[in-house]
Amino acid sequence: MRKPPSVSIPVFEGSPARIGRQIAQWGGQMLQRHVAQWGRLHPLDKPSYYRDWFNRFYRQLRKRCPHLVEQIVATARTANIPEEELFAMNFRVWGIRGRHERACSILGFRDPKIGLVVGNTLDDPVSTYQMAEFRPKGQYRFATAWWIGSAWAAHGFNEAGLIVAQSSLAANDLKIPNRLDRLSSDFLQRELLAACAAVNEAEQLVRAWPLRNGVNYLLADKNGQAKLLQCCPIGIAEAKPVHGVWALSNHVIVPALRAKMEAAGYVHAPNAYTACRLQYLSQQFQRKPKPHTVKNLAQALNSTKKFPNCIANPNTAYTFVWQVEHEPGKMHYTDGPAVGREWQTYRFK
Repeated sequence: MRKPPSVSIPVFEGSPARIGRQIAQWGGQMLQRHVAQWGRLHPLDKPSYYRDWFNRFYRQLRKRCPHLVEQIVATARTANIPEEELFAMNFRVWGIRGRHERACSILGFRDPKIGLVVGNTLDDPVSTYQMAEFRPKGQYRFATAWWIGSAWAAHGFNEAGLIVAQSSLAANDLKIPNRLDRLSSDFLQRELLAACAAVNEAEQLVRAWPLRNGVNYLLADKNGQAKLLQCCPIGIAEAKPVHGVWALSNHVIVPALRAKMEAAGYVHAPNAYTACRLQYLSQQFQRKPKPHTVKNLAQALNSTKKFPNCIANPNTAYTFVWQVEHEPGKMHYTDGPAVGREWQTYRFK
């Protein structure tokens, strides 16, 4: 891969309240517009069930992550935004009903020369994603694709050498009791990057989290450990590599987990696009054992020749590549789909 000069991204550091104030000072006007637009589309007083959802999510966040409550409050007050509206945006109360199946993809394997490599796309057209570095007091600093104003993280890595690649899992309409007394993977992602140094630590946190939605995690660390977990409110299952390759789009590939989901009332029928992407990854990387390189990974993320039978997506917000063992503390990424764009490099200083 080409390695252009490192680029600057915003850095937020200190206590939760201080980080919250810095976020508002850095992007307050943008955040005001975003929250106002969200409020017009998804008012909390209509329909009435939003209020119950909001209250349950708030209680769970305060119980599990009081420091993130403190951060959100500081952001809202500094940016002159109603606290309730910013919390509601963080809770994604507009996305609880129905099925959500975005198009992120995950790919990982061992390059024979440089060891473990991981690629990931963030396929979400939301215009307020921004690469940012966080240095929370008493925790690991981390870099992530971040939705401005939120207390979340998305795809990212930390200074301890942990990589967290993710994709959504179509599991949002499971009919299980008390699901509203749970938290989304957005907050879990942030806690993984801030609190965990190795795959075994991260897996423990994932399995202990009261998860309300479906998500796939490829966890990897600088020691070469890696694990791909498919997670939803009904259970968690490990997806083993095929011929040494981890590959996933947005649907369940572990038969036992799929059976458990369907027994709970969820009929799993992935859309055509997620199926096409997984088929492409399988054909290119999992059909037979052979060595793959980081160059092959970058090429797969950059190809649109057979759309939709490829990974590159016109709605991609970011594309990431990590050379996990060879370059801990460094990330290669493109702002938008990788097609026709220069790869940028970010490293912790």
